[in-house]
Amino acid sequence: MILPVEDLYDFCIIDCPPDAHSASQNAIVASDLLLVPIFLDGFSISNLNLVSSTIEDLEDASGKKINWSAVIN
Repeated sequence: MILPVEDLYDFCIIDCPPDAHSASQNAIVASDLLLVPIFLDGFSISNLNLVSSTIEDLEDASGKKINWSAVIN
């Protein structure tokens, strides 16, 4: 859905809930860059490992390298 209009825009922001459902997974794979907002608390930092593991699984399933970065909120 993004390919037909990608040349019309500089940025396309896809906001997803913090879950691993198929809609979020599809948005992650379709994106050029994934920004993961985190707070500086123990819960968020420990969940960063889960996010990293999920991204690796998506890379393996899609065959695409996913560029991502954690952003301190």
